[in-house]
Amino acid sequence: MRAATVTTIPFEPVLPLGTVVRVAPTGQRSPWPAEQLFVVIGDRNNGITYRLAVLGGDPQHRYQTGVARALLTVVPVTSINA
Repeated sequence: MRAATVTTIPFEPVLPLGTVVRVAPTGQRSPWPAEQLFVVIGDRNNGITYRLAVLGGDPQHRYQTGVARALLTVVPVTSINA
């Protein structure tokens, strides 16, 4: 008899609208600096991918779509300098 194999799948809770996040670099060229903060403005497929807007707004009204949850790090609002 073979031993059972266990596969662990990390659970990432769905981020609510308005959550402040940073995006991990992916090697793709981005119009924003790595330290840029974003706000969650929508999600697809129960939080698998997200739509993000630049915190404070973007003069060209750009936003990112299809950003994977695994690339996002939640930033506590108390750590943001106004």
